[in-house]
Amino acid sequence: MTKNNILSLSNVSKSFSDGKSVTHVLDRVSLDVEEGEFIAILGFSGAGKTTLINCIAGLEEADSGDVLVKGVACDGPGKDRGLVFQSYSLFPWLSVEANVAMAVEAVHKDKSREEQAALIRQKIDLVGLSHAMDRKPAQLSGGMRQRVSVARALAMEPEILLMDEPLSALDALTRAKLQDEIDRIREEENVRSFWSPMMLTRRCCWPTGSRL
Repeated sequence: MTKNNILSLSNVSKSFSDGKSVTHVLDRVSLDVEEGEFIAILGFSGAGKTTLINCIAGLEEADSGDVLVKGVACDGPGKDRGLVFQSYSLFPWLSVEANVAMAVEAVHKDKSREEQAALIRQKIDLVGLSHAMDRKPAQLSGGMRQRVSVARALAMEPEILLMDEPLSALDALTRAKLQDEIDRIREEENVRSFWSPMMLTRRCCWPTGSRL
């Protein structure tokens, strides 16, 4: 790992067992990511893309190998890594503002209420939903719901933004438009690294054989 790498994976392996058989999903994955890189993981369904992202996010623990952020081993989720899931994963009984506030209040406890409120408004405005702050998820289109998910992840002010096929459930037109918006947001927010299957990107990683 060099001093310019924000993320480093070294021989990361992960398997799952149902008690009768073992499925090897990740097999000694190694990769260095420099600050500012925009990376996509490509592969067939079941190749291990989501598992790798979950290991980086701290939601899964690798069986072996190391996941380092700025040279420090990842030990569970952290505010330096934001994650946008495939599904919207929004609280249906909360408004757009309240969904984003959940992340802000959990991560930025050192900020005043005024600072938290300003951060929430800024991220919602960034994704173009200022007019819908009081709406519930059921009152939003699919593209708007995913924008809320992006705003919530960005509200953590992460250094690495992980995106697990965030546009896969959208129609082609909405997907293309939101993809352009995400690229704009990446430039404006200066988030240092994106990981996202199925998006236009500047660097791609793909599996060899049946596993990453």
